[in-house]
Amino acid sequence: GCMTNESTAVIGTRTASGNLAFQTYSGGWGERMRLTAGGNLCIGTTEPDESSLRVLATEEYATGSNHNKFGNFHVGTDTQGIDKGGTISMGGLGRVNSPTEHFRYATIAGRAEAGDGYPQGYFTIETTSGVTNLSTERMRITSAGNVGIGTASPNSNWTIGLHIKSATGSDTSAGIAIEDGGTNGTKWQIGVSDDIFHLAYDGSNQIIN
Repeated sequence: GCMTNESTAVIGTRTASGNLAFQTYSGGWGERMRLTAGGNLCIGTTEPDESSLRVLATEEYATGSNHNKFGNFHVGTDTQGIDKGGTISMGGLGRVNSPTEHFRYATIAGRAEAGDGYPQGYFTIETTSGVTNLSTERMRITSAGNVGIGTASPNSNWTIGLHIKSATGSDTSAGIAIEDGGTNGTKWQIGVSDDIFHLAYDGSNQIIN
């Protein structure tokens, strides 16, 4: 059924526990989307799960090399150009006192890496810093498969463009530790202590100092 008031047009169910179904005709009527009484939206299925949105398909599209297949769920833009693409943001209620406001905390995005007619793209992970609600890129995977942390131009399979500090935040004792996952705790350490570079084994056996 449907009803209207002064400011809102409403399409709804006749009963309090009813679902709202959307059907199309292709040789016969078939349900394509359902909004349940609990507010869950289902596409390609009539069975909701714990999520607010569930998308289900009979096969996984876009596998392989065809860049014109867009998968089961696609977010994009009609604007062509380098660094243009689809973005998914994640956030929540960030301000309870007046005015109530929702904040974006992090985003993931797939964007164009080349110009008109080229399908190459890159993937980014961004976080929001400060109070301006502006996102800053933290990690990028290029079309060539290079991964960069703290840099938007990784030139190898794994590029880190940042200053590594100790757990206490001290600049005088910084480094990288590669630790054995077993019970003996053996580890290699590469780092700087009081402006002196060192390579150590098991914490105390200095190989280079």
